[in-house]
Amino acid sequence: MKFILAAIPLVLLAACQSPTAGLLENPDLCKAGARQSLVGTPISSLDQSALPKLSRVIHPKSAVTMDYRQDRLNVYVGEDGKIEKVTCG
Repeated sequence: MKFILAAIPLVLLAACQSPTAGLLENPDLCKAGARQSLVGTPISSLDQSALPKLSRVIHPKSAVTMDYRQDRLNVYVGEDGKIEKVTCG
């Protein structure tokens, strides 16, 4: 009986673990860090065929899903037609 009572706090602590803990193991799985040189360049000069299969180019006021995929590359385009940021997600 004492063993069961001692195990309860451990079970409760395990239940509190963040579901995103495993996602932080490789935060640059989509290789966004290697593509930071795109920031500031016009979107018209982007060769989209050179991007990974799981990529999306997000223009201003575009509707996008909010699901997080650490292997997906996101290229954000600003109002001025230039790439603002490149991230995973």
